Amino acid sequence: MGLSPNQAIKLGCEMVQVNRPYLMVGPPGCGKTDAAKEVANLTGRKLYLSQPAIDDPVDYKGFAFFQNGKADFFPLGMIRDIMAETEPALWVIDDLGQAVIAVQNAIMQFVHHRNRNLNGMMIPDNVSIVACSNGREHNAGVVGMTDPLKSRFVTIIPIDTSLDSWTKWACSHGIDPLIVAYLHYRPNSLNAFEASKDFEQSPTPRAWESVNELMHINVEPEILTTVLSGAVGEHCAVEFGAFCNILHTLPDLDEIELDGRNAIVPTENMAAYAVAGALAVRGQNTAALTNVMAYIERLPSEYIVLWTEVWSTRNPSKMREPLWTKWCLDHQAILAI
Repeated sequence: MGLSPNQAIKLGCEMVQVNRPYLMVGPPGCGKTDAAKEVANLTGRKLYLSQPAIDDPVDYKGFAFFQNGKADFFPLGMIRDIMAETEPALWVIDDLGQAVIAVQNAIMQFVHHRNRNLNGMMIPDNVSIVACSNGREHNAGVVGMTDPLKSRFVTIIPIDTSLDSWTKWACSHGIDPLIVAYLHYRPNSLNAFEASKDFEQSPTPRAWESVNELMHINVEPEILTTVLSGAVGEHCAVEFGAFCNILHTLPDLDEIELDGRNAIVPTENMAAYAVAGALAVRGQNTAALTNVMAYIERLPSEYIVLWTEVWSTRNPSKMREPLWTKWCLDHQAILAI
């Protein structure tokens, strides 16, 4: 069983504090690189991000030159900057499994925390290392990894997706609440990655981020399903389109903000998830929020949890208002507060 991105972030924060290198492995688009970046952010470290899949061994072992009759190696680019770094930093080595063996061998000399040098060039102790890779089964061009390189990482962590951790990330990164609501309705669609050499996509967290971007550009309605199919595959695109269209059959959201106790409540699951997601951007004043809460309270507990999580993440400045505090206290049993 793998770790969720949130679990990987918590573990990563501990690993970098004691300067131990670790490797995260998982399918494309599951959040490995974002998790590593968040570790750098939470620990206040400068971020260095390298892409060894497109590098040459010389980028790591340095450029050979003669000076005063002696041969030496001159560090290049990012490695030169890392060697000169005096502040706490995190070197994220992305897509390491795609690098050719010669590049992997060059990087290998820097990884182990007790022996971080190549050709006399040292990685300072204030720089921690984390690497990311897809697996060989993911059709990502992974050539594999030598055992000497693998053994230099303290641990290899498999990364799985988690709807709860992705929801927190999505709500804090401006992902459309309808996407969040749909994935709570169809949780298996968050990551149904299937390796393929054909020109088609399957749903992953990264792909749903692309759907969010496509929803906010001017795509003609008659081609939207085709465009979304190119991001998450035809099945998810068609069903997500139906999920969004169902909003036209729901109670008017403005009416809910005016009279949440009497507005019609949908009885079908898809419709209930859709209205809970749509209401996550409503209730921006006390009167409207009171009515939205009155309406949400008439729904089963899973919709209350969904709306609460999304609305609170999108409105952090209102978390100390008495109305919100009362809502959390009244529903603490189902919100697990």
